[in-house]
Amino acid sequence: MVLRGTNLTGTTAINGLSGTGVTVTLTSVNTTTVTATLVISATAATTPRNVSVTALGLTSNTVTFTVIGPTLATIVPNSGFRGTSVNVVLSGTNLLGTTAVNVSGTAGSVVCTIIGTPTATTVNATCAIAATAALTARNVTVNTPAGSSNAVTFTVVMQTLTSVSPSSGTRGTSVPVTLTGTGLNTATAVNVTGVNVNATFTIVNPTTINAIIVINPAAALGNHNVMVTTAGGNTNNVPFTVLGATVAFAGPAPMNTGGLTTKSGTITVSNTAAGANAGPLTLTTAPTFTRVSGTGTGTFSITGGTCVNGAVVNPGSNCTINVQYVPTNTATAMYNVTITDSGDSQVSRSSPNFPVN
Repeated sequence: MVLRGTNLTGTTAINGLSGTGVTVTLTSVNTTTVTATLVISATAATTPRNVSVTALGLTSNTVTFTVIGPTLATIVPNSGFRGTSVNVVLSGTNLLGTTAVNVSGTAGSVVCTIIGTPTATTVNATCAIAATAALTARNVTVNTPAGSSNAVTFTVVMQTLTSVSPSSGTRGTSVPVTLTGTGLNTATAVNVTGVNVNATFTIVNPTTINAIIVINPAAALGNHNVMVTTAGGNTNNVPFTVLGATVAFAGPAPMNTGGLTTKSGTITVSNTAAGANAGPLTLTTAPTFTRVSGTGTGTFSITGGTCVNGAVVNPGSNCTINVQYVPTNTATAMYNVTITDSGDSQVSRSSPNFPVN
């Protein structure tokens, strides 16, 4: 250190530096210059100091000398998900020679390892975050030959699920859905609460998962919770509603006029579901007819109607089956019609028995 001024001959002491982490050794003095060697400890306070000299029993005015140390301005990114490793960049000043990146909190919950060689302004590091790390903000500092820096904040966060779209599906169907959230690229499972509902999935990116929710006909109606298991644990829940249909049959009539006369009639299939959990009824095959009692025989044919393969019957609506029956004998018999569908609590359902002769 060189102090310059006037009338400095006879200087015997430099004041304001020693005793606070700085050791001063006076090396030379002349009228305009005082030279000294300073030894600044790594623990010296990084503050401005008022420096004066004592010469011939008199004390000079003061000038300012500031001890500087490492400083951190930013850490980017400033957050990371549990159960992951995050590459971060710490920026600041006087970072050359950084030997460690320190993170507050439970030991081992967040461990940062320096990558490459730190520069005066930058330290690159990888921070490994334990799956059990507390979801809190933490202080991050660095150690350098000039001491420890101030702290910047790094926050451990949890993976989240924000939406499932569509948010409902009908019993007996497989529903493609899109899950959105954060940190989803570490997903190991997509879970749906309740029995008879499960999911398969494909990770698209950290914010998106494509899944197929498979809903058994026996699945309970109403809300089921969807969550994603990730490297950091289970996300929050997002509701997914299982919808269902109920079936009522009417007809056919008249089909019991006797004899060998060809008979025609209409069967009505109604979806009587109502309320928040009502869902559509989707026919998956053509209706079939079965003799359940009696010795009467004949042939059914469907001559029209809207109850065809793929027909969708919404809650409160119905479809029709126009039928023709050609008897081959005059004996009486009871028949029923069976529909196969998705949406009902059964894969197939048969109508009440009806006479044909």
